[in-house]
Amino acid sequence: MTTMSEARPCRGSVALSFLSARDAKIFADTLNVDEELQASSGKVERRVVAEGATATLHVEACDERTLRLCLSGSLEMAAVAVATLNEFAGVPLPGK
Repeated sequence: MTTMSEARPCRGSVALSFLSARDAKIFADTLNVDEELQASSGKVERRVVAEGATATLHVEACDERTLRLCLSGSLEMAAVAVATLNEFAGVPLPGK
């Protein structure tokens, strides 16, 4: 059995700062909903972790090309999520 580091030796992380911990959590929850298309093959793993007002996108991939593709697609989704957060800034969440 291969370990995570042997199976996916290429790694990249991107940290994004938000105005609040609430925004960072919404961002992380939003991006964590969709699994990478190649995740079932074990070629790539993507996760977003919110810590305080910072959300960090972590990607592990089997090779540099897969890492680049995953990071690129994730950053495009991140841009949409940030634009949406900015559009609805100050709008209370349901039940809050």
